[in-house]
Amino acid sequence: MSVARALIFFTLLSLAKGALAFDGKICFTSAFPKDTAQASSELAQPTSLAPSRLSFGALGTKRSFAYNDANLVNKFTDSKQCTKCSWAYNWDSTDNGLIRHSLDFVPMIWSPKEEHTRRWPQNADAMLLSGSTHILSFNECDRPDQCNLDAASAAAAHVEYVNKYAGRARIGSPAISNSAAAGQGLNWLELWVWTCDGLGCEYDFCVTHWYGNSVEELLKHVASVHKICRGIVITQSTTIS
Repeated sequence: MSVARALIFFTLLSLAKGALAFDGKICFTSAFPKDTAQASSELAQPTSLAPSRLSFGALGTKRSFAYNDANLVNKFTDSKQCTKCSWAYNWDSTDNGLIRHSLDFVPMIWSPKEEHTRRWPQNADAMLLSGSTHILSFNECDRPDQCNLDAASAAAAHVEYVNKYAGRARIGSPAISNSAAAGQGLNWLELWVWTCDGLGCEYDFCVTHWYGNSVEELLKHVASVHKICRGIVITQSTTIS
């Protein structure tokens, strides 16, 4: 992520009694172009699920910042734009100068490579002590250009590096892409969840990304993820015109 960007994305995806509904909008500022933005949102869950799987705290507002330049977010918070935005993440384990105000920063380990794991315990602990209530596991292990790790190895690494935070924060699974290639996307997530059932991975919700320009295809993807994992958070997507 080399392009400086920040985004406020608000989309409500409701899933109840087999029906999907979509209603949302994207808010941009002149600080960055539309085509460089990433997206963050959350899926509301059926009321039949256990309360522990439904309570996402700050993530439940469905408005967030995904950024790699904290100054862009600070411009929003300092000027009180999008006062209902309540959480932020930056693909890193520390907030890198984010002025929190009321934002809940969500640290991510990104991958189990040494360059990330050597910083993870200290940074994650510091972020939790500073008020963070959620953490994210790895980033697109299903893609060779991202975390690039098979599901079984990712499950074992999740247990090693992330499980220890259960009870201190709500934990997100490794994020998947919506790739339809064999062994990627939904296939990868299915195997990760299956492996985790045996290893005892601690996680409260699954994280997915989606890239495309069709609302219908987005909803199909979300419904497919929901069949695998009950709690869902979308932390990256393309914009939909």
